[in-house]
Amino acid sequence: MLDRSAGGVDADFSLEPNEFALLTEECKRAYEALGEVKFGGTRNEQKSKQFRRSLYVSKPVAAGEVFTQENFA
Repeated sequence: MLDRSAGGVDADFSLEPNEFALLTEECKRAYEALGEVKFGGTRNEQKSKQFRRSLYVSKPVAAGEVFTQENFA
């Protein structure tokens, strides 16, 4: 809407040009803030990867079953 004071059925909730420009600017900023999903470590972390400690389930484990040397690594 070019001028909200001109009236109309949707004047109360329509955006004027400056408000619309602000909306598009903030939408772009929000999109950029999402960033990029990166899986795995960085190049700097690769050197220390050998020192990490992890547990992995190696066989199916039922609910309540105790971990043993046979079902995890």
